[in-house]
Amino acid sequence: MGYRLVLKTIGKILLLESILMFLPLIISIIYQDGNVSVFLSSIIILFLLGFLFLRIKTESKKLFLHENFIIVAICWIVMSIFGAVPFILSKEFSSIINSIFESISGFTATGTTILINIENLSKSILFWRGFTQWIGGLGVLTFIIAVLPGKNSFNNMFKTEITGPSKEKLVPKLSQNAKILYLIYISLTCLEIIFLLLAGMNFYDAVIHALSNAGTGGFSNKNLGVVYYKNIFIEIILLIFMILFSINFAFYYDIVEKNFKSIIQNDEFKFYIFILILSSVIVFFDINKIYRSCFVSLRYSVFSVTSTISTSGYAIIDKNNLPSLSQFILFILMIFGGCAGSTSGGLKLIRILIIIKLITREINKLFHPKIIENIEINNSSVSEKMLYDVLIYFCVFIFIIFSFTFLLILTDKKDIWSSLNIIISSLNNIGYCFGNLSTSKNLENLSNLGKIILSTCMIIGRLEIYPVILMILSIFKIKK
Repeated sequence: MGYRLVLKTIGKILLLESILMFLPLIISIIYQDGNVSVFLSSIIILFLLGFLFLRIKTESKKLFLHENFIIVAICWIVMSIFGAVPFILSKEFSSIINSIFESISGFTATGTTILINIENLSKSILFWRGFTQWIGGLGVLTFIIAVLPGKNSFNNMFKTEITGPSKEKLVPKLSQNAKILYLIYISLTCLEIIFLLLAGMNFYDAVIHALSNAGTGGFSNKNLGVVYYKNIFIEIILLIFMILFSINFAFYYDIVEKNFKSIIQNDEFKFYIFILILSSVIVFFDINKIYRSCFVSLRYSVFSVTSTISTSGYAIIDKNNLPSLSQFILFILMIFGGCAGSTSGGLKLIRILIIIKLITREINKLFHPKIIENIEINNSSVSEKMLYDVLIYFCVFIFIIFSFTFLLILTDKKDIWSSLNIIISSLNNIGYCFGNLSTSKNLENLSNLGKIILSTCMIIGRLEIYPVILMILSIFKIKK
């Protein structure tokens, strides 16, 4: 593997990150929060390192698929660790590990936080914290492809960063593809900011929540989160955009191109809406026994279900107080996640749909052994290879959940339910969970090893497993 190319790629990542840090620097200047030197120092450190790595000479060669995977994993880890530099220099976090944990939670758009009093943080640090979720939402390398002119080494890594089993392009040229995705992403983000302002949020808060919601991350600059505003219109706006950002962005491209046939045939979108409505109805009737108010029950059920399936993680109610059936539904939705090609986490609904159809086919074969039945998605047959890939991915996914749950129980001696929940939450990049580890205070008290385990799960989940596994295997190969 070309290690010079890896270092050069890291150089580009660090240069990009140093440029992005000018935004929180401007925020610090505007609000005079005392962090100008923090962001200036961070920018200089990242820029110098990036410039140094960028000067490394490399031979142009075609990378193998596994090499692309490994480089993507390394880039995400580097971006997340160096993204914690402002947190560390500001001394607003209690330790370096906590700073890195928060940064990884941001870039992977997970939203899990170890901060007990969020409002103690300065304006610029809170902005950078929320901005990391927006940066990581669509992908770091996708952004570079969109902004850098001409051909570059990132083009072959584009498919590695986009989520889902099928990596379909909107247009033949990858750079144009990335630009279209980011045009949609930026447009929706700006639209959400405008609506939040109209609903009564101040500009700073609207930007923070729009950036976080766009990445389906769920960071807030308030200790109480969305509950702080006590505004039903803000909740509705956040809810609508949670849905919009958890739909495959190709869906919007089809709308613009007036490709109505593709829209009508979109099985994943129809499945998403079906699951969203069905889950909301079940939770509604379940919690209505407690609240005895249709309006309140509808509000809590729809918001909770949408927040969970989109993996945004916003909360307007303590989910630990919900009845068992509602908790179970939300727990399942934590695993399902949103649509492929969106900013949401989870297994992705397209995989769930393929697995359901595969199980149905195999049951039909028991009754009709000679039947030959193809599985179709969007009126197109799914290849046996893709069916195999989806099944293997699901098996690896389950194996990782149990393995990391075991490790967390081993290191921190937490109960099974809490450990399982926080691992699933981290792996699916959702940010909230059930059990004793659902509070920032209990998370902050985790051992450093426990935080490293959760951080690893976040990156594994965001990159959909294989890049991180290949990176780890390559490290062991080097040692041998």
